[in-house]
Amino acid sequence: MKIKYIYIGTAVILLAIVCVISAFYFKANSADSTNDKRFETLEKEALTANQDLQSKYAYFGADKIPDSLIHLLDSLKINNCLVYRFTQLNCNTCVEMEMPKLKKLAKKTGKDKIILLVSFSSTKELKIISNKYKIDFQMYNIDLDAINYLPIEELNVPYCYIRKEKNIHSVFIPNKALPELSFAYYDRVAESFR
Repeated sequence: MKIKYIYIGTAVILLAIVCVISAFYFKANSADSTNDKRFETLEKEALTANQDLQSKYAYFGADKIPDSLIHLLDSLKINNCLVYRFTQLNCNTCVEMEMPKLKKLAKKTGKDKIILLVSFSSTKELKIISNKYKIDFQMYNIDLDAINYLPIEELNVPYCYIRKEKNIHSVFIPNKALPELSFAYYDRVAESFR
């Protein structure tokens, strides 16, 4: 009789343990599912916001690009490439987070397809940044006011675009909170240069 109660007691304890573990498992999966849904929503909102920025700040087609910008890009022989624009006033963390992604892109497209268009008042600062990020892309240091008439410059954030056949398109503002967007954008860039 005693053994019967021991078996029943052990079975009840095991059943309780299974129930507790199951509860924790379902709660954890529910939290992961909720986080996944939140992330998907955030990602969709970020994509929409980036598309809004593109439509608001981008120039599409040579007829809408200011002549002075065309002249600047032509004089620097910037064509058929991705242009990544940042200045000494931009968020350093934002730039730092994009450099490895740009290097990964360069492995797919060739580093000659990536141009850095920067604005630094001091060549010393520029060398520090270049060494810090181990930049081996073509880099042009232009005056901060050289293209300040572009509406996107007012945002004071790093951005990039494709310059192809003398047109500017696919303007993108990387978001350090959503690095997956950058990876997706750079994958599209790599495809466009194939």
